[in-house]
Amino acid sequence: MDLATKIRKKLDAGQWVPACGRTETPFKTRTGKTLLYVWNNVTHEHAYLDCGTDLILSHEEARAALAID
Repeated sequence: MDLATKIRKKLDAGQWVPACGRTETPFKTRTGKTLLYVWNNVTHEHAYLDCGTDLILSHEEARAALAID
């Protein structure tokens, strides 16, 4: 998949906004990362945003950052 297609796909996925009616605030994890719990209004999914890298974490990455077995 070329870069332009990846960008279009990401834009089509909607906008990630802070969860809980936009009242969610960033928090520090046990591993030292600062995360924000977010909501995608198009795909209707929750995820974690890594505030240090500005990337949405996969479920596995979020579990590792939260130090969950």
